[in-house]
Amino acid sequence: MLDDNPVRDIALTQAADEADAIRSHPELPAAVRQLFVVVTRQQAEVGRRRFLIGDKARRLAFWTAMSLDAERVAGRSWGLTVNRFCDLLTAHGEMSRGRARAIFLFMRHAGFIKRLGGAEPGKPVVYVPSERMIGLSAARLSAGFEALGKVSRIGAEGLHLVEDPAFITAFFHCAREEIASGMRPLDGAVALSPFIGRDCGEYVAMHLYLAHVEAPAAERAAGVLFNITKVAALTHVSRAHVSALIRDAAQAGLLERSQDRMRLSPVFETAVMDSLTAVFLQMEKITAAAIETLSQRRNSGGPSRG
Repeated sequence: MLDDNPVRDIALTQAADEADAIRSHPELPAAVRQLFVVVTRQQAEVGRRRFLIGDKARRLAFWTAMSLDAERVAGRSWGLTVNRFCDLLTAHGEMSRGRARAIFLFMRHAGFIKRLGGAEPGKPVVYVPSERMIGLSAARLSAGFEALGKVSRIGAEGLHLVEDPAFITAFFHCAREEIASGMRPLDGAVALSPFIGRDCGEYVAMHLYLAHVEAPAAERAAGVLFNITKVAALTHVSRAHVSALIRDAAQAGLLERSQDRMRLSPVFETAVMDSLTAVFLQMEKITAAAIETLSQRRNSGGPSRG
């Protein structure tokens, strides 16, 4: 029997059309470049915040904490508790419960989260993001919205609202189902697996891509100069670690290496474009939903942030 579902088929067609519109947009390469420039600069900044965005698992922990607090504001759960935090992260398969708890304790110690109220018998201890963490979220989302604005009008709307903590909360409330699979450039690019999930691997891939697209065409064909020592310093990892990432990528056919020159393969470039197309499309949908959610809460007099 044929599985006919007209509503589903229309939705799939619409999603494909929306993805094609972004993928074929003439400004997509510029949007990707701009996003990579900003987020690599943010990651290069010295400070404890780098610990929260150094690899896929830690970024997932960061976004999960924000999403759980958004659930609290929306009245869907207690919010950010150590057990709920660890449950979600271990369910995603990105880390052990011990590592999840260690990241939670670090966030508390470093002032990224703070306790909400006092202890009450029979109730879990709830934490909320600090102004520092909300500010870091706004900075990360600003980079995404600014780049998204090159391929979608809704990027400008998100950029206009991103300084509003209530919008940040609404955004993470609407993103709660997607936190595990998106919101982080390149994390979903299976072809780039030699980089993803390894300490700062995503950022090394971004530096490689930027070196490639910013070089003259003739140099790209011959292979661009890539300073491993400089990239190691910018990403706060060892030179040996960067070299290992590049070696594994070369073995996977993502690039060709000769001495200090690199030439990216079409597979690498296509994976970047496909991944960022998916990220921009996801951000577009979440932002539209967040704007609608925020409007409904304010019109009904409900909580926006508390």
